[in-house]
Order: sequence, then C-alpha cells, then structure tokens
Amino acid sequence: MKPKDLITKSIEETLAEPLAEIGFSFSKNTLTFKRKVDEFVQSIRFQCNKYNQENVCAEFWTSFGVSSNKYQNGIKLNLEKRK
Repeated sequence: MKPKDLITKSIEETLAEPLAEIGFSFSKNTLTFKRKVDEFVQSIRFQCNKYNQENVCAEFWTSFGVSSNKYQNGIKLNLEKRK
C-alpha cells in the first residue's frame, strides 16, 4: 500500500468517527479535519513526508490551527490605528 493511502486509511479508521462526533469533517484530498465553532474555524492537518516509500516508511506531521475572520479584521484595525 502506498504511504499516503496507508496514512489516510489509519486516519479514517482511528480518528474520523470520534472527531465527526464533535463536529469535524474530514477532507481526504487534503488530509484535513475542520469544524466551525462560532466565528472560529478549527483545523487538524496531516502532511505526508515527501520522502515516504512504499514498504519502507510512512511519516507524517500534524499541525493544528484556529482562525477567525473577525479576529484577523480586529488585528488589521489595531495595526492601522497604530500608524
């Protein structure tokens, strides 16, 4: 099995159901879970190592994020006020 397929299968088998129960949806193309809570978007992203090899290694990294258009706009306004 190709490394990305192995990682995707593992994510789907272990994380998809518990994260769906708390509102996350999974994008198989980008290996990303996302959910919106109020004005915040929470994400969990898996990035595969470009040097992965079938039957040798299947490494990945995770990154977690929270973003908000409202928050970004507030930062922009504060920065403009300081000028």
